[in-house]
Amino acid sequence: MKPRNLLRHISFVAVVGLALTACGGGDSNGPSRPNLDGGWSGSNAGITLTMALNENRSSVTGDGNITSINGSFALTISGTFADPSVALTMSATGFQDLSFTGSLTSGTSMTGTLNGSGFNGFSITLNKN
Repeated sequence: MKPRNLLRHISFVAVVGLALTACGGGDSNGPSRPNLDGGWSGSNAGITLTMALNENRSSVTGDGNITSINGSFALTISGTFADPSVALTMSATGFQDLSFTGSLTSGTSMTGTLNGSGFNGFSITLNKN
């Protein structure tokens, strides 16, 4: 390489290196993405829903309880999460499946509706514990 071209190459590498360094400072893995891992709870009109969720990529599993004046019922939960959309199916022995369809509105809150097993468009907001 000719000295003049070598100098241009070194200058180019130095400028690119400085530009990349200036863009740094954050997590090398990029921004963290929201997830549903952990405890969630919410109440509306005398109905309380609590859930302990585990997320693996877009698959969600967990358990929980739904409580009303009629009692408390254990739930087995499965579903999907594609930020911000949340779709969960909740099963309780002796009852039809219950679905929650909603959106993560922040890293610690999701809002949606319950349908099935006596619910029809029942709005509820769940907050991360």
